[in-house]
Amino acid sequence: MYCVNCGAFIKEGHSYCTNCGRKRVDIKPVEKEIVIEKIIEKPYEKKASDKVIYILVSITIILSIFIILISNTI
Repeated sequence: MYCVNCGAFIKEGHSYCTNCGRKRVDIKPVEKEIVIEKIIEKPYEKKASDKVIYILVSITIILSIFIILISNTI
């Protein structure tokens, strides 16, 4: 059986997913197909906020290096 939350395999006899911790849910075969489709169609999407954070961190690092270089030459 596979976890309905993350798609990880849940071994027989286990009540919880070892990957995400969600409780095991026994579902009907038709519902299994729907869950599997959702898991397959659910790739990680980078959010705009991830990009903004990456840009801000990069700018901070560059400015820090610039300030260190300037202070060492004075």
